[in-house]
Amino acid sequence: MRDPTEILKDVPTIESRLSRQKLSYYLLGKKIYFILNSNAKSGNVSSIIKSLSKSFPLYSFNIILSSATKVATELTRDILSKDSLFIVMGGDGTINNAVQYLVNSPATFGLIPKGTANDLATYFGIPTNIKKALKLISRGITTRLDTVKVNAHHLLTIGSIGFPSLVADTVNKFKAGGMVQRFFHQYIFRSGIYKIFAFGLLLLKGSTVARHRGRITIDENPFYEGDFVAVFFGKQSFLGKSFCPLPRMKHSDPYLMISVLKFTNLRQLLKDMYQLGAGGSERVANLLIGSGQSFSIETEKFQHLLADGEILDFDDEFCGKRVPQAVQLLVPPTLSKFSEVSE
Repeated sequence: MRDPTEILKDVPTIESRLSRQKLSYYLLGKKIYFILNSNAKSGNVSSIIKSLSKSFPLYSFNIILSSATKVATELTRDILSKDSLFIVMGGDGTINNAVQYLVNSPATFGLIPKGTANDLATYFGIPTNIKKALKLISRGITTRLDTVKVNAHHLLTIGSIGFPSLVADTVNKFKAGGMVQRFFHQYIFRSGIYKIFAFGLLLLKGSTVARHRGRITIDENPFYEGDFVAVFFGKQSFLGKSFCPLPRMKHSDPYLMISVLKFTNLRQLLKDMYQLGAGGSERVANLLIGSGQSFSIETEKFQHLLADGEILDFDDEFCGKRVPQAVQLLVPPTLSKFSEVSE
């Protein structure tokens, strides 16, 4: 990866950007901030920035370099007090970092998906091709999305505790390895890396990594107490291409969904995981599904919170709630009816 100072040499100078600032704000009514995950599988960063300038020749950009685990200090409430457009390039983790600052602000954001799974972009049909994504940003319509706030963190797609967090942590350590690991991740395993590691961990370590215990309530009413493999919660059905822990959940639904994958035995769990990975949630008898406006989870042991593909917290109690229409996203014009959601 190139050093950030080298990357920014290809960005127009501050003077040239400022000279276009008044004109760009007059034409678009927004100031544009480009949040780039410099670790994403995005190719040559400087060429992407040049494509950005070509797609919006009259607009001024503030370039913010960010990794998926560090929010750039430039994202402040002072910036977001103005009507701004944030273009976020990276995976769901980079989006999640930006969203923490975009909640309940007047700012709009658009996506250039360049992560491993790109769950949010896939749901809305946002293309991974950079030029097509920029075209959508310039012509798309704005829709408001709910977030789910868990403890102090907001998420847009799906969150979970239990076994999925262990899988994500193991995958992250693998991806952070040497050239051989990165090669296998990018060209062999790709988005299937999570399924491969999940089944591998179950076969190698069995119930010691899969069995947890806790108590879950929905809208302050008892929902489940006992052994579980994972608790899922969020605003869309799928994780990755086909793993479906929250069946029929849509972003436009005026509630959030919670599901508990119960633990009985390892053999049954392998079958349940296979069915969930094939999108067959309805055939998983051990999947308990509920919905509401809020939930709480109390566990016997401390757990990692996995949200939008990022490990965000570590606790033995998680309190979540739906935050209606909290952020504004640019989506394809064909989804214009989506913005008509219930409070």
